[in-house]
Amino acid sequence: ESLKRPVQCTILYTKNAEEKAFKIREELIKQGAEVTLQIRDQIIGEHISIHNINIPTNIVKHYKKSIPELNNMQIVMDDFTLEDTSRDVIITLNK
Repeated sequence: ESLKRPVQCTILYTKNAEEKAFKIREELIKQGAEVTLQIRDQIIGEHISIHNINIPTNIVKHYKKSIPELNNMQIVMDDFTLEDTSRDVIITLNK
């Protein structure tokens, strides 16, 4: 399964996770995703949220396998919009 367009990702991160956020963004772009970054003062936890229920989960699972920084993150389905940052996928980083 695949989308007919690039996966749209937002990475929310704290200052402590800036290097990690930029590294993940670079890898996602290499894999054809559209990525935006948004810095936050505080974020609780690190996880991958799927906000588009039509996105094939195998795409996100592939990102998780192929990008070491995502390997241990939980994937959650979350179909509500978070401050207009929500696209298809939101990755939150705090460390």
